[in-house]
Amino acid sequence: MLRDDGVGMPADVVQRVFEPFFTTRLGQGGSGLGLSIVRTLVTKKLGGTIRVDSEPGVGTTFTLLIPLVAPQFEASMSADAGGGSDIPLNQPESP
Repeated sequence: MLRDDGVGMPADVVQRVFEPFFTTRLGQGGSGLGLSIVRTLVTKKLGGTIRVDSEPGVGTTFTLLIPLVAPQFEASMSADAGGGSDIPLNQPESP
């Protein structure tokens, strides 16, 4: 969870905050890609969720929930399990 006590965002900005190239700081050096990239990584690559709550004059909170094992990694581990050994990862192999 990331929280600030800044100026917050109005509802119309919150609705668009994850859109690629959306920025409220046009001409001030930002590209508007940061939060779009974060959302893509968290939701599509890591199988998690991201939520934003904001209130003007109060601040903003971003909540990220990420599973311990990413879906793609879990799927590849399942596929590899058929051809591998049955030795648990926490025990050394015997000679």
